[in-house]
Amino acid sequence: MSFFVKVLAVILVYIPNQLHFPASLGLPGLNVLNVLVIYAYFLYRSQKLEPSEPDQIKGFLFFYFFMLTSSFVVAQMRISLDLVTDVTNLKTLIFYPCIYFLYYHAVRTYDDASKLYLVILFVAFVAGLEAIREAIDYGIGNYHESKRASGPFGVNFYSANRAGVFYSMFLPYFLAIVFFWKGNVLLKYAGIIGSVTLVAAIFFTYSRQSYFIAVLAIAYMIFKRRGFVSILMIIVLALGPLWVPESAMQRIEGTEQVSDTGEEKYDESTESRFILWAAAMDMVAEYPQGIGLNRFKQEIGNFSIYSGKDAHNFYVLTIAESNIIGLLALLLLIFSLWRLGRRVIKLDKSFTTKVVGHGYTCSVICMALGNIYGSPFASGEVMGCFWAMTALTARYYWLQSKQLIKDERAMPEHEEIIKKKHPVFD
Repeated sequence: MSFFVKVLAVILVYIPNQLHFPASLGLPGLNVLNVLVIYAYFLYRSQKLEPSEPDQIKGFLFFYFFMLTSSFVVAQMRISLDLVTDVTNLKTLIFYPCIYFLYYHAVRTYDDASKLYLVILFVAFVAGLEAIREAIDYGIGNYHESKRASGPFGVNFYSANRAGVFYSMFLPYFLAIVFFWKGNVLLKYAGIIGSVTLVAAIFFTYSRQSYFIAVLAIAYMIFKRRGFVSILMIIVLALGPLWVPESAMQRIEGTEQVSDTGEEKYDESTESRFILWAAAMDMVAEYPQGIGLNRFKQEIGNFSIYSGKDAHNFYVLTIAESNIIGLLALLLLIFSLWRLGRRVIKLDKSFTTKVVGHGYTCSVICMALGNIYGSPFASGEVMGCFWAMTALTARYYWLQSKQLIKDERAMPEHEEIIKKKHPVFD
């Protein structure tokens, strides 16, 4: 592994573990991660590599960045608060997706891509172990709101939902190895261990949305890979009540409660979200142009009893702050990510392509669902490694496409499409 790739690996380890390492440099808007990424960028530039292949999601990312910047301007025009805080917030929202560009343009070989791919999975696995250790420290017998595991994403239970989304996003990669890998058997075992670890971590975050997403990820793999493994997984799911922790069942059953009058109702956490979402729609009706970036918490108290609250839904938050065009930019970006995964799947029928393609496609679906009940899309610690994995998936697409055409193993229609859209292959 070259020094440059080692630096890229260090960044991947650092991103979700910022609470465990020094972070602040004492300068507003600048931290250790910023310095690491800038250093890696200059290392990349010093190598003087050939221009990279066309980028498949750059336009969608730039459109999203443009809407974020427009929303920032609206915020300053409407209610100018702390400019440094607002600029830092905008920088953070743009900085982490830009990690995609660094890894996409810097990684040029199968070997480097596979090493960094495994680094990300290892980071996710260790993060899952941390959640399990937390749960053991808390005691896993009974559910309690203040004893939810957050892994490396927070010092208390308030970050448990974000942790659950992170584990749910990276579970599909381990599942894809279990379902599709046909190479080294040790990697197959690693996929099983990783899957079990992240499922356990999800349980102990007590994030109900993450429970649903994890089941959906397993169902996706079962649907895509019919066979013995799928049958075995169906049996395991059917026997869920026998192995699911009692505390997790308590969490699920607590979603609906019975009042003193015998009336069934949602728990406070669920009920508050419905109120916030309805209030956000009232906000959109009054401010169709958007209230401006990072202004939701300041405004929601004027429309509901929950002053200073987040929207707990990134799509609702986006339309409230950045208007309908901002939401469209976000949805188009997510669509472009899903389309990237589908393009990889259609490359060929090799097990490596299936692992990369199905793992990433399912991860995008999990990420999109994870933002319905919260706003982890704006959390760099949660999304940083996802953007790096997006870059590695895009790089695999180009590497495998060129290899298939070189070996004359590409499907005729696939080769024609590639050469038509990307003259670089002519």
